[in-house]
This record gives sequence, structure tokens and C-alpha cells, in this order.
Amino acid sequence: MLLKKQAFVSFATHISQSGANLPDKLKLSPLSPKLYPKTPNKYQAIDGKIDLEDKKETKARVVIPAAELSDDEIAIIQKLPGGADLLRKLPNVDPNKQKSLIQEALITLDAIQRGETIEAMGKPILRTGKQTGELTEIDIETENEIIQVKGGDYSNKRKLDDEDLRQMTETKRYRERRANPAWRFLDYEGNELPTKAKKVIFHFTNPPVDPRLIKWLIDKDVEPRVGL
Repeated sequence: MLLKKQAFVSFATHISQSGANLPDKLKLSPLSPKLYPKTPNKYQAIDGKIDLEDKKETKARVVIPAAELSDDEIAIIQKLPGGADLLRKLPNVDPNKQKSLIQEALITLDAIQRGETIEAMGKPILRTGKQTGELTEIDIETENEIIQVKGGDYSNKRKLDDEDLRQMTETKRYRERRANPAWRFLDYEGNELPTKAKKVIFHFTNPPVDPRLIKWLIDKDVEPRVGL
């Protein structure tokens, strides 16, 4: 079930009081105020990097599990590469898939707040050579991270298997190509992306996660993250 929206201090008002100017459109340019909820001590203050579509009042809130996306968060996701496709899927999928997509959106917003530039959401990894079709899909790619969001039950798994293992293998291969200057990658507008060494992240949204799996991922050069 989706949680009710929380009321937070106006982000635009806070920026105005701090002397910073609001951008006219979403540029993915960093801002660094601290955002505080109206309810004292209920959530920890965070350093925010929030990108605004226009000068309307925008509210920002701390990401919480399975939370409903606010109108302002939707406006941010809408402007990100692949974000509009994610939003179009939301009304047309079953509740489990809807929850998964919302979690991907929340983790994307968290990446923005951490200062990451979003390169893609829902990016397919295509077959190479004469073969066609998709090998797997990257949930979120930032300037420095390749994030796969996992929402299942991993409380008693010592390692990944089946589709999860295949996804990890193909994601790591993609990472190798992104770090290789012999490969050329384009963004959604056709601009060439720089060659970049990135971390592969498997982000588990449904704790607990088996400690054996955590160790197994670290040994495979994959960074595990747990929770929202």
C-alpha cells in the first residue's frame, strides 16, 4: 500500500531565504541547502541536490520505503533520461511491479540528492555483434554508478542464481565496456558519453539480506546496498 504524502517545509522558500536563485528549468546543477521536515526530529536532515522545472514552490522530502511520489518528484523524474517511460508504465502494471518502479524512482531521487548526475533509467543492455535483442536492463545509471534494484526476498540466499546471476554478469560486462575507450556510448540525445570506470551496485529494497550473499557480492566486486 502506498503511504500518505508527508508535509515538508517548502524547498523553494528555504532556497529563497538562503539567498540562492531557483533555476528556470531542470539542469541537474547542484544545490546544497539542508532540507528539514516540518515534524521536528522525525527524519534526519539531508544535503539536497534538487532540480526544479520552473519557479513554482517545490517540496522535497526524505525518501521512505514504498512512499508515494509527490507531484514535484514526478516532475523531476519526468525530465530524466528514461524517467517519462517509467512514469508511463506505473498505471498499467500490477501492484508488485508498480512498487518496484516507485522504488527505482526513489533510489534515483536519492542518487540526485547524493550529487550524482543521472545518465539513464531503464536502460537496455543490447546484444553485440550479429545478435539482436536485450541481454538485460540497467535500472539506474549515474555518472559513477550502475544500479540494479532488487525487491525480492534475499533473506536466505547465499549467492545469486538464475536470472539474478545472469543480470549481474551482463551488468559487469557492460561496466567493462563503459571503461574501455574502444567502445562508444551515446546518451538519449545522441551525445557521446565519456569513457568512465563505474561501480556496480545491487540495491536490495526488502531487508534483511543474507550476510553470506553480502559477502559473495563484495567478493564479486559488486557493492551491496540494503533498504531505502
